[in-house]
Amino acid sequence: MKNEAEKAFEFHLKMRGNLNEAMKLGHILVLDIGSLKICSAIIEYGHHPQHHKLRKGMFAKGFGCKINGFFYSKSRGISNGEIVDVKEAASAISENINHTLNEAQQACPYVLISYSGEVLSSQIYRGSVELDSQIVSEFHIARAINNCRISGLIKGQEFLHAHPVNFSIDQRKGMLDPRGKSGNRLAVDVHAITVGANAIEAIYETINLCGLKLAGIHSEAYASGLSTLVEHEQEIGTVIVNIGHSVTSIGGFNRKHMLFTDSIPIGSGHITYDICEAFSVSEEQAEYWKILYGGVFATPADDKVICRSQDGYQDPVISKAHLIGVIYPRVEEILEHLSIVLQSFQWGQPGSQQIVFTGGGSLLTGFDDLIREKFGHGIRIGRPVQLTGFPAASLAPPISSLIGLCLLVTQPQDEVWDFIKFDEYPPSTFVGQITEFLTWLQKEW
Repeated sequence: MKNEAEKAFEFHLKMRGNLNEAMKLGHILVLDIGSLKICSAIIEYGHHPQHHKLRKGMFAKGFGCKINGFFYSKSRGISNGEIVDVKEAASAISENINHTLNEAQQACPYVLISYSGEVLSSQIYRGSVELDSQIVSEFHIARAINNCRISGLIKGQEFLHAHPVNFSIDQRKGMLDPRGKSGNRLAVDVHAITVGANAIEAIYETINLCGLKLAGIHSEAYASGLSTLVEHEQEIGTVIVNIGHSVTSIGGFNRKHMLFTDSIPIGSGHITYDICEAFSVSEEQAEYWKILYGGVFATPADDKVICRSQDGYQDPVISKAHLIGVIYPRVEEILEHLSIVLQSFQWGQPGSQQIVFTGGGSLLTGFDDLIREKFGHGIRIGRPVQLTGFPAASLAPPISSLIGLCLLVTQPQDEVWDFIKFDEYPPSTFVGQITEFLTWLQKEW
């Protein structure tokens, strides 16, 4: 008989099981599905049998991986970071993944995906359990997490993440792994993120049509932060801002955990549409001008620079200065929305916040100077880390979330559903002791 938590997290437990199976294979597909592009890669990790077991992220060291295949292509059936046409999206994803698998000359049924749509809720929940001087085990962690009372979902929402982000025993706070320690009271903070249930159902249906099995869905902000923020930035408190095509994803990291996330329904694609409307040109032409001539600061010399079309003809009316005049207001709007989000989460004082920007929208000429002017020093444009087998020339901000997925596979962070099975049997009972022994045996052998 399944308990309430198992029923609430049944979908996530199934995906975790698929990730376990992928670990045994030693390779997995990662897929970033955006409104403009689809990126996929197949990664190989670990050559020792012990590496092929899924281990708890905060309780274990990670291991390396390498890229065996990579491909990106234009999106279809995806709008505002969410799948709106399942069949069209499945066709586009299948074509993309087939290129990746052919390049790697491998077959893999399991896939890890990043989600770039709207975030409905990002909350910290707190739960605790009495220890009575007992030594902390997975049972106590499970009970403390269960007491956070997050399994009762609001109708129409689904969990994307539910990370235990902080443990404390009595007055000892900030623990990553409380097991083996003793005290009177164990407390835990859980960061839970929910998104629209329909969006998750569309992803699941699409992946099934592709003949693949879901091994996890992760937020774009979380994946981008893992690949772009250096270790001390994740530790001291830094905000990652991924300016995508239709959505700008935001995540706040502290002590190597993401403590809040939000999304702004505006991205670099809106700049393209503004150019289309202002100059009555096609979307393809507008994107070309944005990439080649776009920027946020105009100089007197820009009045003399004429924006040429893709076929080489020049337009005597549209100058680079005109183009920048259309681009700047939309960039300003994105940054204003970002300021509101940071204020709502009370994330640092204006002018002293650590912020790293990534995504295609951060590549506009002069954007780095603009964000420093708006938010102060310590602000930078972030690029993802280099992974073995990945072409260095492709390591640009637009693929930050894809690289983050690769890193996440090598060291998956604990989720609430990883502890459900420990909630049934106290360690003091015979069944509980057998359960703990079998768990230890599986981890060590």
